[in-house]
Amino acid sequence: MESYTFFQLLLDIYSALQQLKEGTATGGSVSAVSNTDFGETYDEDANKGNLIFITHNADAPGEAPEGEFSLISAYDADTNEFSVSPSFSAAVAAGDEFSIVKSTRYPPQWVKQQVNIAIRKNRIGLVNITQLDTVTGQSEYSALAAWKHGGAIQRIDMSTNQDDANDKRWEKISRGLWEYVPSAPGAAGQIIFFIDLPAGNDLRVWYNGIPDKLNDAGDVIPETIAPDFALYSALHQIISSSKVRDNAGQFSYRFISDRYREVLISDPPKKWGRDPQRSPWRVRSRNTTLPEPPVS
Repeated sequence: MESYTFFQLLLDIYSALQQLKEGTATGGSVSAVSNTDFGETYDEDANKGNLIFITHNADAPGEAPEGEFSLISAYDADTNEFSVSPSFSAAVAAGDEFSIVKSTRYPPQWVKQQVNIAIRKNRIGLVNITQLDTVTGQSEYSALAAWKHGGAIQRIDMSTNQDDANDKRWEKISRGLWEYVPSAPGAAGQIIFFIDLPAGNDLRVWYNGIPDKLNDAGDVIPETIAPDFALYSALHQIISSSKVRDNAGQFSYRFISDRYREVLISDPPKKWGRDPQRSPWRVRSRNTTLPEPPVS
């Protein structure tokens, strides 16, 4: 399954909000995109600060700069050229397809912030195998502060074969043989084992964590968060802000709220319980286009 990236999520968000204008480059570079078809569509610097997405590399599909976004730093109506900053990792060429955000109603930095708020409300399954090793005569071990999120530690395994990195032969330590002791905010907790563990073995800790902050185009949305849920939870966060609640925004808000509830009802979040390998979300297809607001 192809990963759902921050690039695609932002593109879907702006598409759903009907804020995109597509075009085909007639030339470009790592810091510019030209399109003579746009002509006098835009005033000088009208789109300054808006996002531009490179959606297709005509010569080498899938290769850079496809899948990258940047900010428009200027537009020259005489040459029909958008300047961008930061630069793309590869030059834009004639035939490459792009999309630009056509209004300043949804500022990119603010949208990115709202997306991160929405995504980081989730808890995802993570595993740490580098922090703890068993020590002779030791029953108490420090637990990282990050392990406290989402109901603390879910499970602990111990390696029974340290001689082969590809065959650790992990064995689950029953929940009744250890306990987790919480701590003050920001401080490490504690794991106490009620049995003697053989020395020199890795411990594998399963826990619920907060997704990493999304920043770059290639950052991957955790696979345990379905794309449609990521999209509509982000849209709900954006539209519910008072920053965009005009008449059209009110209509969009009702639509997205209804769709958000549909996603939750059709596939509600599941707690991991005894098996942290269960995915809390199943991937579903998504319809990302909002209907037009009613004519007043």
